[in-house]
Amino acid sequence: MDTTANSSWRNASLEVPDEVMVNPFIFWQFRAAIATINYGINVINPLGIIGNILVILVLGLRGRRLMSTHIYLINLAVSDLGFCINQLVRGIPCFINVDVTYLNAWVCRLWYVFNVQTLVQSNWTVMAVTLERCFVVYLPLKAKQICTKKRALMAYLRDIQIGNIQGHSTCPFWGTFILFKQLV
Repeated sequence: MDTTANSSWRNASLEVPDEVMVNPFIFWQFRAAIATINYGINVINPLGIIGNILVILVLGLRGRRLMSTHIYLINLAVSDLGFCINQLVRGIPCFINVDVTYLNAWVCRLWYVFNVQTLVQSNWTVMAVTLERCFVVYLPLKAKQICTKKRALMAYLRDIQIGNIQGHSTCPFWGTFILFKQLV
């Protein structure tokens, strides 16, 4: 078998005639998706930031009447607030055609770790609230012993640890965004 013919076939560039190429901007769905990504995110994120700050203030001002569910909801609001701020930091510079993650390798790494941290913390918090509600419904006589503030705080610390582990576990891939941008 001739290996030179195979290698030249693999290295040949694929040319597509102009008649076959379609401009995606002729479709209203594509234009709507681009508008949502560029402008909708920067409208939704500030509303999310304001809403999560209000949740933290309302639930945090209850003082001594703070129950374990309130701790979970404050944790959820903090993680969602961090995610909204993280997306806003990346979304606002897109108006001036600057992507924050392409500026510096460490900025890309920190953005990615913080993004994964907040996403994972939010998911695990929702799971913890669901489990707590299941215990309250299915084990109502033992709910006061199972659903305590101390366990809610331990779950909060566990969520932070799991987020850190998952955020840092992708260490070999941290520079891929910048490397890809330099190649393109």
